[in-house]
Amino acid sequence: MKKFTKTMLATALLVGAGAANATLVSTSTGTGNEMFLSVYDSVQAKTYNLDLNVTYGQIIANPSTALSALTSGLTLSDSSWTSFAAGITSNANVNYMLAVGDAADKSFISTGNTAITPLFDQTVTVDPAAIAISNHASEINTGLAGGNSSLINDLPATPFIGQLNHTGNPASALWGGWSQNPLAAYGGPATGLWLAGFHLTPLDDGLGNIVDTPVFTASDVTKLGSLTFTGNTLTFTAAGQTAVPLPAAVWMFGAGLMGILRANRRKSIAA
Repeated sequence: MKKFTKTMLATALLVGAGAANATLVSTSTGTGNEMFLSVYDSVQAKTYNLDLNVTYGQIIANPSTALSALTSGLTLSDSSWTSFAAGITSNANVNYMLAVGDAADKSFISTGNTAITPLFDQTVTVDPAAIAISNHASEINTGLAGGNSSLINDLPATPFIGQLNHTGNPASALWGGWSQNPLAAYGGPATGLWLAGFHLTPLDDGLGNIVDTPVFTASDVTKLGSLTFTGNTLTFTAAGQTAVPLPAAVWMFGAGLMGILRANRRKSIAA
């Protein structure tokens, strides 16, 4: 994974009910692009968008800290979401995604049910995907009009203001032919949150020159954690956080404590 040398200050999300922010950053030349949430209902033919106010760089620096508001469960209650949620007739019709693209660094973060798979080892295939996500963020920013969230209809198709299905295809089409479908099932099982980056390796450029070349392989894909979205609450669990569940830890501690007490009791009896 590409190493970032800049020091990032990871901050908590600022997404209070009805909160407003200046803009959804989508044109940063560094790592300042902001992650967005999009939720699509095929029956309502409407898209709910939310600026999560957390940047690509902050997530890279420390996912669990940057997404701390989601770790404790982010409850949506703004007017756009309330209107959208009221129109849901079946969870089966609703999908969502979280995404942020950093075209400058040829990297992106996105939801997905399966690991992001490199198409070609010698080609930075993440580049068009990162650009497509950034372009879609620009459309969402138009729809937000300086606010924090928006609710928009699929039609009219133009101007594009963040309609998730404005191409007439699933959201995966927005990724410029990317094979990974970023959509997750609303009210369904947990889905992964993935980071796709790249690394430099010396390769022959075909002219006899050995040059550092961007390469995207399976080693450049990292699972940051998992997400669940049920009712009004979106929750993130960082990778590795649940490796030792609390009940099991408590059980092991209790068993160990009992063993120590028994050993001490034997010593007391022997004395």
